[in-house]
Amino acid sequence: MPSEAKLNVNKEVVKAITADLRNAKGAVLVDYRGLNVSQDTELRAALRKAGVKYNVVKNTMVRFAARELGLSTLEKALFGPTAIATSPTDPVAPAKVMSEYAKKFDRLEIKAGIVGEDVLGVPDVLELAELPPKEALVARMVGMMAAPISGLVNVLNANIRGLAVVLSAIADRRREAEPDAGSDAGNVDAADDAKTADAADGDTANIAAATVEAAAEAAADTAAAAVESAATENTE
Repeated sequence: MPSEAKLNVNKEVVKAITADLRNAKGAVLVDYRGLNVSQDTELRAALRKAGVKYNVVKNTMVRFAARELGLSTLEKALFGPTAIATSPTDPVAPAKVMSEYAKKFDRLEIKAGIVGEDVLGVPDVLELAELPPKEALVARMVGMMAAPISGLVNVLNANIRGLAVVLSAIADRRREAEPDAGSDAGNVDAADDAKTADAADGDTANIAAATVEAAAEAAADTAAAAVESAATENTE
């Protein structure tokens, strides 16, 4: 039977994981098994540079945290060695770094992702990784500061449109994965089919809302910073 001291340690670990996931705009779970010391060091350095926190965790601890946060579907990914990359500010950064290094190191395997309150499959994480990171958005905004304000609006809208394309693709893939209601023996009630479709659309809408909200917050913060910087330079 575990000692009281060990139980207290485990509670603190679960509490820390829960806090990281609750505060994260985006998160990615990976299987790091097989990475050598040099590869692990390179990966961690890239994550730090992107402002992403990275921790090796026990599946049991993550399972408790996931249940507390209502992310029960995450449990499907909790097998084998697990590490979690989280960002409290950028929903794209964890997916982008992990996607890049999963291609570079074939032993690094993406298991699942999280955006807001929704769990993403591996294809969804890879699509999310194709969106521009926050740093690229900042650079584009600063570059547009000398242009009319409409230019700045176009930069913001372009990124939101990109986000919409990714989320639309995720929705299409989920619909394609649904079993064909017309192929069964007619035992499925039409009303139940409609409810299932509504639920699937609701999941996609939740992902869209959470991701767009995170992107909008990041855009607002960086735009305000850029305007303040430009105003300071003009007064000097």
